[in-house]
Formats: sequence, C-alpha cells, structure tokens
Amino acid sequence: MISNNSVRRTRSYTLNGWINSSQDDQGVAQNYGYTLDDFSEMPHKIWQIVRPSPVGTFVFIDEQEKSIDDGLWNYDYGDLISPGVPILKLGVSPQWLNLPADRHNQGANVAFAEGHVEYHRWRWPKQNWRYGVSGDPESAADKADLIWTLTICPTQ
Repeated sequence: MISNNSVRRTRSYTLNGWINSSQDDQGVAQNYGYTLDDFSEMPHKIWQIVRPSPVGTFVFIDEQEKSIDDGLWNYDYGDLISPGVPILKLGVSPQWLNLPADRHNQGANVAFAEGHVEYHRWRWPKQNWRYGVSGDPESAADKADLIWTLTICPTQ
C-alpha cells in the first residue's frame, strides 16, 4: 500500500468481481471459501445477467481509496435470502470485503450493466478501513448500506 499522499491515484472505480472476472488470484478466493469452480457460472455477456436483471446489477462502483487493492469488488452473493431482496439469511453476518467511496457528499456513483449510472448516498460514512482486512459494519445504518450493495450484485 502506498502511504505517500503526494502520489496520485490512477483510478477509484472497481469492477464487480462476479462479472466476467477470471478470479485468477493465486488462491486468494480460497481464503473466503471459494474455489475457481465457483466462478465458472458468472455472467460474461449481458444476456447472462438474470438475477437481478441488467438494470439492477452493478458493473462498476466508486471504491474508497484505502480499500483499493485488486480492481475487483468482492462480496458473498449468498448472504441474501433471495437475489435482490434486502433480507439476510438467518445467522449471516456480512462483512465489507471492499468499501465504497463516500467522497461525493457521503455517496458514490454506481454504473449498471444496461448502461445507466446512479448516485447512491450512504446512510453511514465510509472512512474506517484497514487495508487488507474485511470489516464488520460499524452500525445498523452501515449494515443497511452493505445489504443494499448485495442487492445490486449478480448471483449464480
């Protein structure tokens, strides 16, 4: 991680890790309980995005600068009771695997698969991130933000 504040950032948008990603990560995914077989069914073409539809599936999100690591937005697509439904499965405690940016009036821009872009204002500030460490939501509002990001992610 570069700690020199004089070095300019070259990007802040991150690709959804479950859309057309090779996930050739030298075993990092296995640290989260995934294998390369888990990525074989991910959508590679827009017609393969079905849950949620392309209108509701994000492709790029503005990522918090301290969270930028590999260019992919990672998450556990199995935390919700059903794709797009903002209700967690019983016993699930989701974590931020990447953190969205909040430098635009406590919000971020999100680009969706069919082409539209939305500004989304977060309920909780996104500032406390330790590089390389997944984070529990800091509050009920932060958890609601995390659940929202899960609802706009494709599922297998």
